[in-house]
Amino acid sequence: MPRWKVLVPLLLACVIAGHAWAQAVLPREVRERILQAVVEVRPYDMAGNRFAGTSGSGTIVSPDGFVLTNFHVVGDDDTGRAYEWHGIFVTDPRSPDLEPEFRYWARFVAGDPRHDLAVVHIVEDAEERPLPAGFAFVSMPVGDSNSLIPGDPITVVGYPGISGSTITFTSGIVSGFLGEDLTAGGKQWIKTDAKLARGNSGGAAFDENGLLVGIPTLRVQTTDESYIEQQDYLRPISLAWPLLTAHVANVNRAGGLGSQVASAAPTPANPLAPASVVPTPATPTPAPVIPTPTPIVPVGFGLLLSERGALGPDNETLDSGEYLAFHEVELTAGAPVAIGLSSAAFDVYLAVLDPSDQIVLEVDDSPGHGSDVAESFVPAASGRFTLVVTSYAPGETGDYLLEVAAASEAVGPTAPSALAGDLLLSERGVLGAAGFTLDGGEYVDVYTVTLAAGVPVWFELSSDAFDVYLVVLGPNDDIVLEVDDSAGYGLDVATSLVPPASGEYLVAVTSAFAGESGAYTLTARVGEVGPNAGIVGGGTPPAVGSASGLVGSVAIGEQVRAELAGAVGAAAFHTYFVDVPAGAATLVVEMAADADLDLFLKYGSEIVSLGDDGDWDYRDVDPANRALLTVPAPRAGRWFVDVVWLDGGPSTARYALRVR
Repeated sequence: MPRWKVLVPLLLACVIAGHAWAQAVLPREVRERILQAVVEVRPYDMAGNRFAGTSGSGTIVSPDGFVLTNFHVVGDDDTGRAYEWHGIFVTDPRSPDLEPEFRYWARFVAGDPRHDLAVVHIVEDAEERPLPAGFAFVSMPVGDSNSLIPGDPITVVGYPGISGSTITFTSGIVSGFLGEDLTAGGKQWIKTDAKLARGNSGGAAFDENGLLVGIPTLRVQTTDESYIEQQDYLRPISLAWPLLTAHVANVNRAGGLGSQVASAAPTPANPLAPASVVPTPATPTPAPVIPTPTPIVPVGFGLLLSERGALGPDNETLDSGEYLAFHEVELTAGAPVAIGLSSAAFDVYLAVLDPSDQIVLEVDDSPGHGSDVAESFVPAASGRFTLVVTSYAPGETGDYLLEVAAASEAVGPTAPSALAGDLLLSERGVLGAAGFTLDGGEYVDVYTVTLAAGVPVWFELSSDAFDVYLVVLGPNDDIVLEVDDSAGYGLDVATSLVPPASGEYLVAVTSAFAGESGAYTLTARVGEVGPNAGIVGGGTPPAVGSASGLVGSVAIGEQVRAELAGAVGAAAFHTYFVDVPAGAATLVVEMAADADLDLFLKYGSEIVSLGDDGDWDYRDVDPANRALLTVPAPRAGRWFVDVVWLDGGPSTARYALRVR
């Protein structure tokens, strides 16, 4: 039965109750925006063709529909597995007294079971139709939970069950902070006196400026004779940054343009274009004398527009304080366009609106270009496009250079960024009768991905339920890759492809035999990331044996490759240590292997226990041949990295490890 036909009423399991005493009240326009951006999330059971019977809340944190929630809302903390599909129910801001309406389907993207956080992506409407290109969601800006202090006001929003099925706002304060164990000091938990219940899980906690600073997650109740004590806890948004940074390209961050562009540009097409919720900035200082920005023009493109401008008080201004400059250019459907925006005076921010005033591109920083923008896209329609130049933070001023160049002819969709290791495709699916069926009886799931000619791509397809089979078709529907089993990977597929042309490719997941079904994982990354290539080409195997133990140091920016001998009924491991300097913005550890190895990270001392309650600080134990750990603002000093093979048996696995 199609998912959209299952509209059975469900009893929600959440409630929040707040205090009626005087509290800072968010402006009406902010509350109207919250009504649209805080949604109800209901997991869907594919096997039973029904909603799973549980529900929680979530917050849309980007204009392209990424939703932040709790992992236990979308999956199982014990097994680490998540439902693939989730119904998204939205409140009509004109009728907040009514129950939320089933509007969209969202797909699971990634989770952090340890911190009980997850991200899902809205990709279809309720009738399973893909969302139109450029569709922009109302989203809430993400703030800084590290700036909170006890006594700060908090507004909690979610979907209750005990007190009705409509959206509910309550007030409270930041009562204090606790470490991960709910006893020691730290900021892994925010204590609050705003009451929470299960259905509030994954919802939102906003500060007095309407910025998302916490995720309602946990309630603890204890009884001492006749005295009952209850404490409610929020996960600080700071713990979600590694997850958001890795999987959501345009998080609506406080101070950024967010989805305000549509309301600032002439005659927006989106009637729900949100208003600003960022506090008014201080009076901007005059722009300093700066050097002329350097042009950014890609090779092989013809220049359409090259304009130097300046942001300042003479420009239009967003409510949140960012200045705006508008430029227009005629573009042709299907002809790739490259845009460069640079400034030596301020952190540039670019948005592009199509002829119908829908946002088709929104960029803060482009990888490899510092705070400048260098991006490309393919217009879906011909006509006059509006380019909006602004700044990341309110009040920033100064000169900038904007350039637009186009390919001489239409060549199909632009390729993604060709940075080695970039994730192009990440899917967790279930092969079965719900998909396509070949004449021979094999089920097929099909995905699309845009690839660049000559840029290697590494595909991984694995399943514990069936013998996987991968087929990739090029832009002309010719088969460019067909793999049953990859050498050294058992029944799984792990192989590379050098695309012969740029464009949209079809990736078909099927089975080696008719009628096979079950769950699978499919990923595609830029570069040859198999055991012979490492994470980024090159690298020399370290002079170490394959036995478990301490290998030695690995420097930031260094890549090593090694072999690890498995153990029967036990964990095999290699331990490295990394010395992180003071002031480092992030610590990123990546691993690629020819087996399902895991990655653990800890500050200050070697890891003793690998279990769920172990002494590690970060881990990636997803069933895949890759792992990635990101630590924002890491503590200076020595960090220990463990590459682990759980129950590898009498085999040897090869892996590449990089620290940056």
